[in-house]
Amino acid sequence: MFTYAWAKAIPGLAGFLGVLLFIRWLGPEKFGTYSLLFSFVNMCTAFSFAWFNQSIIRYFSKLKKQSLVTSAIFGGWALSCLISIGLIMGLQLIKFPESASGFLLVALSIALGTFSMVLVILQSNHQASKVVQLNILHAFLFISGPFLTVYFFEKTHTSIFVGLIFAYTFPTLLFYWKKGIGKWNYDYQKISPIMKKFFSFGYPLSLWFAASLSLRFLDRYFLEQFLDLDQMGSYAAYAEIFTRLFSLILFPITMALH
Repeated sequence: MFTYAWAKAIPGLAGFLGVLLFIRWLGPEKFGTYSLLFSFVNMCTAFSFAWFNQSIIRYFSKLKKQSLVTSAIFGGWALSCLISIGLIMGLQLIKFPESASGFLLVALSIALGTFSMVLVILQSNHQASKVVQLNILHAFLFISGPFLTVYFFEKTHTSIFVGLIFAYTFPTLLFYWKKGIGKWNYDYQKISPIMKKFFSFGYPLSLWFAASLSLRFLDRYFLEQFLDLDQMGSYAAYAEIFTRLFSLILFPITMALH
């Protein structure tokens, strides 16, 4: 729990700083748009990737004994990406939510989901120190990435999203580069039965995680509809701070229990 406390404390502090900086860079109205869309992406990512991540935690040791870990990772990641693309683009066809770039939302969802998958793989392999190292790198990029995009481009949620995509993607690429992904062996014939087992176990968890995160999205969505972006942005800033306090206290315990 002490090791995982560092894994959450450092990104948590970066998250606090990020909220303060983002709202200063963007202002309450544009920060409201950012918060609305980011909570939407988190909800879609949970629906698309949570079933797979929870299945890795559940079945990793068994798959490792059968030398099927890489096949399961490839199949689950590919299926999760397809679910994310279909979900977000489908909702974008009905313009929900409005003022959004479907391509940018999909890119951020896949980047976020893949990064969470990498952390789960390390966690399942009892490499807590590696989880801390990747989280430290991500925490640094979480601030520096958006800062550079806002500084060199424009102060909008789009610039923040581009910086965040880099912040989630770079640590993932570094992980696979060190692992030497080209040397991994894939058993494509065994991917289908693994995915059936994973999906039957994990899809209720995906629904539960997505439903939980939908509360963060829906309160912002209805505040935007009934009030305005400026008031919603101010509310979102406070809500982000309280949410990150909760994750700092509780998540190290839940990660250790997993």
